[in-house]
Amino acid sequence: MPAALKALLAFLAALLFGWLVVMRDILGWLQGSLANAAARGRLAGRAAKGADSNCIPIRHPAYRQPDPLIYDQYFLM
Repeated sequence: MPAALKALLAFLAALLFGWLVVMRDILGWLQGSLANAAARGRLAGRAAKGADSNCIPIRHPAYRQPDPLIYDQYFLM
């Protein structure tokens, strides 16, 4: 069988059956997204609007008060 015919058959197989694999992956992702949205909808109040990750609060004083060297032009002069 010539290489060109093999390449054409491989292309046709990918065209005919490859989209099924991709569609399965897309449907799996969609199902997971809908399950996450439904789980978030069951949470009460602000918990439904929060982030999925566990946030760590930053308590360093530099984040509480702006640096005067950056924001105060008279102080710089």
